[in-house]
Parts: sequence; C-alpha cells; structure tokens
Amino acid sequence: MDNIRSHYAASDRCFKVAIDPYSSSVVGCVAVSFCSFRKGYEINRLCVRKDFRGLGVGRMLLNSAEEFARKREAGSLLFAVTPVFAKDAHALYEKMSFEKNVAFRVENKGKEVDLTVFSKCT
Repeated sequence: MDNIRSHYAASDRCFKVAIDPYSSSVVGCVAVSFCSFRKGYEINRLCVRKDFRGLGVGRMLLNSAEEFARKREAGSLLFAVTPVFAKDAHALYEKMSFEKNVAFRVENKGKEVDLTVFSKCT
C-alpha cells in the first residue's frame, strides 16, 4: 500500500478505493494519472470485486475519476485503454457516456493483446 500511496501522491495522480461499510473490506478501486503525450487523464486499475458488480460501485469510482480530472482542468480528456475481452468494463464505460474510439493490438509478454480506447471530456 505504501508503494501505491507514494506513486499516486503527485498532484496529477490519484488512487481511490471503495470500501464495503459492513465488512470494511475493499470492493473496488480506480487510479487516475495525467498522460502528457495524450494530454489527458488516464484511468488505470479500475476494478470492482465480482460480487459487488452491478451495484453502482464502478459508476461511483468513475464519477470520482471524472471529478478529479475536472478539478484539475475543466473540459479535459479522460480516457481508458482496456482489453477487448473486458466486456463488463466496456459496458460500464458506455453507460457512463464514454466514447469508444480506437482498437489496436500490442504485444505483452510475447502474446498479442487487442485493446480499445474509451474517452470522455470532463
């Protein structure tokens, strides 16, 4: 946790967690950091525990990411790069009015992975 805290301590980055109020366990997280070559804020590590999906946790985390980017620069670009097989993530981004932009392929650990970019102005 200290590694995460120190990495996201800069003013152009944040890391948020969603906590179950009954068990005090982490049920989701999202990270946001400024990407200079895209001139916008990239969503990283958006994750919601499977047993908490469909309950609005992902929506809350994405709203938090949007608010973070908007406070730094109104009208800024917020984007996410996701694997094409992450259908739940794609559905969430589309529900949250992100635009599906680009699909491309990269090599990761010797395997090719197809990725999709979603974006939204804050």
